[in-house]
Amino acid sequence: MEQTHVMNLMFMLDDSTAPVTNAGSYIDAYTDLDEGAASVCNDQNCVLSAASVLTDARVPAHGVRIVGRLNNELVYSDFIKAEDIISYRGIAYAAAAEQITFIGYTGAASSIRVINDNVYKMKINFTEIGRTGQGRQNHIDVMYHSADAATATEVTFGLMTNLRGSLDAEPVNVITAGVRNSAAVTAGNALDHDTTVVQGSKYVTIATNSQYATGSELAVGDLLRIGTVAGGTALTNNVYYVEELVSITVVKLDRPVTDASGTYATGTDDIEVIPAASIANYGISLTGVAQSWTLGKRPWSKIIFTVGLEDFGATEISYNTAASLGSGTENQLRDLEYFCKGQKGNTYRGDPRSYIPYTSAVSAADTFEQIAITWASNSRSEGINGPGHNPKQLIIACEQSYDNTDANDIVIEVLDAYAGSVGFAACGFAK
Repeated sequence: MEQTHVMNLMFMLDDSTAPVTNAGSYIDAYTDLDEGAASVCNDQNCVLSAASVLTDARVPAHGVRIVGRLNNELVYSDFIKAEDIISYRGIAYAAAAEQITFIGYTGAASSIRVINDNVYKMKINFTEIGRTGQGRQNHIDVMYHSADAATATEVTFGLMTNLRGSLDAEPVNVITAGVRNSAAVTAGNALDHDTTVVQGSKYVTIATNSQYATGSELAVGDLLRIGTVAGGTALTNNVYYVEELVSITVVKLDRPVTDASGTYATGTDDIEVIPAASIANYGISLTGVAQSWTLGKRPWSKIIFTVGLEDFGATEISYNTAASLGSGTENQLRDLEYFCKGQKGNTYRGDPRSYIPYTSAVSAADTFEQIAITWASNSRSEGINGPGHNPKQLIIACEQSYDNTDANDIVIEVLDAYAGSVGFAACGFAK
């Protein structure tokens, strides 16, 4: 392919073997490569090593190219001359993350301040980030008027009720809100019997009765700290206000449970009671909700948001975890693959007739390191200020499962040596 302003994507898939064709030999058919593997070659498809790429007589005149095998076909990159390289860098894999923000108690410190006869005002501004740059931008407003003799429980759960009302009015789920409390984790306060929790329900069902600490009675106004199934509780777990004892085994909470459905065992102290007298500092947690992804229609994206507080006293906001699209994740590479039309190159996308069908090289849960090479050939068009840039870009997505001297590792070492000959640092992925 000799177009300019083109992005190409090539894959080097899961690899645990030495290359089929060694340096100095030629690739004539797809059987000369393992499925998903690649090699760096000269213009005659002679496989190059980290040493020979610097000494091969044909490379200075023609450059090098990547030759790969995918779906029992050979695929080729453009030729790249070392002197034409503009940038060469590695992009390490990084997992995606949802934003987590705390208001008041974080699981370690701080609290929601209690102010009598006060109107608490909260604004949350949303931006959905994605590859297209065309994301939703919206905001919600939350207010709560505290009582003349306000309490921390009243203020926190009043705010929570109004916050949930505003979030529920959104057309899609954008944030999961929770409440935390700094009361010490006390395994001895676990419910005396196993408890069935259903995510999305305000009711929990306890076997036999609702006693805790070997005989104490659960009461309205207490809190239930719901941990993890067979994992106990922690200060970072959600707490729920006991609103009503419907029967000796059914408890109504202040809001639908957002924790996982399951049977929470008394043997591992999975649900703990915080008696009303032991309630300490409160905090509200806000966690971004993973957005739907549809190949070719809705790109991989994350919700980011900022929180503004007014008349909250000295209540602190803590931005605990930033939203991140990650790097080299499965859906990211599927989006990039679609954009580049498989390994055919990113041609003009305005004409729907230009669509090129392809078979995806990405499998579920795949993770990739990426090598990005940008270069501009000598056939640059003249512009007002001299030669135009007209760059091309090649992204090589390398599945992470490879070892020293495997085919993928050798390709990386050859490219590091080639780019290094004109002053670029190694990508950092060689084993």
